Amino acid sequence: MLALSLLTGSRYRPSEECLKLAELAVSESEGSPNLSESAHIRFVLGFVHLWRGNFEDAIEQMKSRFRFNPTNWRRCDPDAVPDLSCSRLSLLWKCRECPKQC
Repeated sequence: MLALSLLTGSRYRPSEECLKLAELAVSESEGSPNLSESAHIRFVLGFVHLWRGNFEDAIEQMKSRFRFNPTNWRRCDPDAVPDLSCSRLSLLWKCRECPKQC
């Protein structure tokens, strides 16, 4: 949670320290029995990558969090009920293709 605090405290301009703390949290949570916490920690790392402009890494982290709770995944198509995670993934794919628009 330190990485998320640093991220918001820096007004979404994450430092290298913020990234390292998020990566450390992910490595420390490997094998944890608390799957929702592990998913949240992966989300935070993806969010840090997003704000650093590392779109490929952000997409990978956002997608990997669904392996902890696959029932949260909804397909990103017009007929699906949109959820926040789907919207974030759509944004990341757009940013990856055309970063100047983000």
